[in-house]
Amino acid sequence: WRHSDNGFRSVLAATFADGHGSNDHTIIIQNGSKSLGIHCNRSGGHCSCGHSVDVTQWNFVVVVGKKALGGHDFEGTSEFFVATPEQERPCFVGTSNRVACGGKLDRVGYAGGSPDVGPGKLAFLKCWNRSLTVAEIVRIFEETAPLFK
Repeated sequence: WRHSDNGFRSVLAATFADGHGSNDHTIIIQNGSKSLGIHCNRSGGHCSCGHSVDVTQWNFVVVVGKKALGGHDFEGTSEFFVATPEQERPCFVGTSNRVACGGKLDRVGYAGGSPDVGPGKLAFLKCWNRSLTVAEIVRIFEETAPLFK
């Protein structure tokens, strides 16, 4: 993450499959804050998970999207898990009322009106086409965190 409260900091931007081409954002820090969430341009804007990110250190962030049955690509919930290298395991930090699945990820990093700035340094990114279990999230953290201590 960038070390300021200015501008959106988005790890992933997506074009959704329902024909709207919406430029929604998965894993985003809200403009003017450190509020972690999903940003849905078609419905709801920034949908916080209720957690503020410490932008001064490396963060392990996992978002597990759960699409509403029969709903639009953005309807459902996203559960957020966060940890820093000093922690033993990722902790559930909250739920956003929009979903982090159902779309086509079309770029890594977006910084609102300053696309040349980007979200900051990104050390590791991996996507799955299914929801991960808590045990899988912990295993990935345990494999990844030592690289950043």
